Amino acid sequence: MTVPRISPACSSQALLEAYMAGQIPMARETEHFAYSEVSFCAYEPTPVFTLSSVEPIDFGQMPGYFSRIDAIDAAADEAGVTPPGGVTPMWLYHNEADQPLDPGGNPVRSPFRFEIGFEIAAGHDPFRRTAPQGGEFRVDELPAMTVASVIYRGSFPHQDNSGFVEAWLTLVPAVEAAGLRCAYTLYREIYHLMDWEDPAGSISEIQVRLVSPGGG
Repeated sequence: MTVPRISPACSSQALLEAYMAGQIPMARETEHFAYSEVSFCAYEPTPVFTLSSVEPIDFGQMPGYFSRIDAIDAAADEAGVTPPGGVTPMWLYHNEADQPLDPGGNPVRSPFRFEIGFEIAAGHDPFRRTAPQGGEFRVDELPAMTVASVIYRGSFPHQDNSGFVEAWLTLVPAVEAAGLRCAYTLYREIYHLMDWEDPAGSISEIQVRLVSPGGG
């Protein structure tokens, strides 16, 4: 088995640019959606500002977080954080490594610690503030990690003609076929472009964290 090349010092912006330039092969294209083949990338530490659930939640509790965009923006202003090049929203799902696997192949296991936020410039002081409706606003840093990533163009799961779930279901089989292993500790969705007038034009990146070549 040939272990795939893991791109060093990768970033979501670099992956998006490669996708837009046609440098990432497509796995499937339809009239309504398309998604790429799975890429394997090593990410540097990433500073982020998030609204964190702090304690694990289940899928049914998520709307209580992603409906609070205005509160997240206000807390970010209070913290003085600076998104590099503008805000690119992301959702993060954190699991414990020893949680039982989902029998349907979902890389996220319920319950999970949920975060919604965006990447920020480096150099900010730590920030913690209890959120009025639950959870906590945070300046934090995602550690350096290796991920499996797929770029998806099309509508989201709650919209018509979506292939979003189909795209993320390709991640775990691709990782296993490549002889790599999922860490099952972090699943991340990065929303590069959200087109509400034409959902088929929205572009997202879907990631799962891998066990690094060094075993971490």
